[in-house]
Amino acid sequence: MKRSTKQFHVTSAPALTVKDDSPPWKYIILDKYLMAHWGAARDINLGTADKLESVSVAWSPRITANNIGSVLALGNKAGHVTIWHVNDPKNIRCIKSWKTTSDNWIVCLSWSPWTIEDNLYVSTLSYATADGIVQACKIKFNSNSPLEDIEISENFMNFPNQSLHPCTILRWKPTGIENLREPNILAFSKGNRLHVWFPMSNKILVWRRPIAKAITDITWDTYGKLLFVFFMDGKHSALNLQGDELVVDDEYVEFVNQTIISRCHVQTKTNIAQDDGEGDGANVEDEGADDEVGGGSGHNRLQLHITSGDSSSAGLQLATVY
Repeated sequence: MKRSTKQFHVTSAPALTVKDDSPPWKYIILDKYLMAHWGAARDINLGTADKLESVSVAWSPRITANNIGSVLALGNKAGHVTIWHVNDPKNIRCIKSWKTTSDNWIVCLSWSPWTIEDNLYVSTLSYATADGIVQACKIKFNSNSPLEDIEISENFMNFPNQSLHPCTILRWKPTGIENLREPNILAFSKGNRLHVWFPMSNKILVWRRPIAKAITDITWDTYGKLLFVFFMDGKHSALNLQGDELVVDDEYVEFVNQTIISRCHVQTKTNIAQDDGEGDGANVEDEGADDEVGGGSGHNRLQLHITSGDSSSAGLQLATVY
């Protein structure tokens, strides 16, 4: 065959081996399984092969029943979604496949935390297509016969008049012991606008930072109460989810600026000054104190633009990428 679908390397947990020089990780290439699933002949034409290429991937949260672990969702260029169980290398199989209402690329996928409803495991799989449409469907299976007779609902996200801006980020609110019974909430970006969807009421909040470029990342805090939003111009915002309202948390933004960015800014400027032979670090620190932080216009070699960030378990640590 001259061309195959895109290869997906699925990495499993470390394998316990006897030999010290044995590979610590094992991987599976789903290429041949995808081809078999689509019933592709050996001389498949390039147009069909191109349409069948997978372009998005998302692991589900862990399924505790029968030690299933996680299942894998793939989206392709023709608007298809497939779900795979790949934990057993000897029994890799597609457990569900369907065509969405779109013929466009499935550019991103995201699973909500699992819940149990009427003895069924339920997760909402959200997905976005290249034409800017965001949809969601419920994935259900019986806990007594997991991965069999899986039900897929129709799209139930009522989001009329969606803009053509592509959605590149889908983030479900995390679920922990503290908020186990709280409803799922989805945050997603379209251009420079943040959308927050409440599936229970089908309500969507839209928030936009004035004079901001496109959103590059979204992350929730551990408790699902605070949203961190990062923009292409290096700016960032923290939003408190209070009921069905989004309230900007200026104090947290200032904390990130002063506690993290300012110190990194001064340290980096000091290192550059030492490399260039420019005085001592103390003078550089004084000069850096007045520079704008968080993507401002300080030293021309130091544009600290925050593009992404995430908090650790319980929110004890915050990591930023700039």
